[in-house]
Order: sequence, then C-alpha cells, then structure tokens
Amino acid sequence: MPPEYDLEILFAICGKTQELITIPSRVLNSANEDFDLKDKTEILDFIATGGLEGLNHINTRPLEKNSFGVEVSVDAYSFYTGDKYGYFAFYLTPNSDWVIKSLKRNTDPDPRNFGLGGLWYLRSQLPKGGTENE
Repeated sequence: MPPEYDLEILFAICGKTQELITIPSRVLNSANEDFDLKDKTEILDFIATGGLEGLNHINTRPLEKNSFGVEVSVDAYSFYTGDKYGYFAFYLTPNSDWVIKSLKRNTDPDPRNFGLGGLWYLRSQLPKGGTENE
C-alpha cells in the first residue's frame, strides 16, 4: 500500500503551523533519549529542516486503538540521521490535526551494516528512476 499522506505537506506544517501537530509524551521522551531532541519545537524543526534523511516508506496501516469513528491510516518510515537509524510514524486525524505517533531508534537492523545490502541505502539516495544518469 502506498503512503496515505504527502510528506511535503507535513514538513511544511512542521515548519510553519506547529500548533496543528500533536506529539504525545512517550514520543517526546523517545525523541529526547534517541536523538537528543529536547522538546516539541526541536522535534518539529528537525523534521521540517531535513533531519529525516533517506526516508523509506515501510508501510501504511490502520490506526490501532482508534476512537475517531472513521478509519485513520498511519504512515511509517525508516530514516537516517548521522550514524543513527530511526523509525518515524504519523497520521492525520479527522479534525485535520497531525499526530507524530513515533520518533525513535529503529529496532530493525541498519541496512548500512549489511555489506552489499548497504547498496540499498545508496540506491535510495539516487533520484527516482534508479540511476544517477536519469
């Protein structure tokens, strides 16, 4: 399933309209512990200014524990920031509020440590189309 949401919209909102974004306390805690992001402003600035490098869509799934009365999808991504491998998930509520559901270290193995599997990372850095010359 492709991503439900346009990341560019989320990035723009993180940079300009931060009151439309909710970050639960458990996410604030993991972002602080794993990426040294101290508060909501630092987290949203990190997202808005390209801190989520090499984003790779993992999946889109229905929100568990959904109390909205309509289906809400969650987009999940892996990313890099420096030498850290991270996990990022978010969704849009029916009230048009964005929620950062997760921002933490990724518990999956970092593909950059897979020898030839690290080519996946390099390929993900190429422009869409798969080769540097396209």
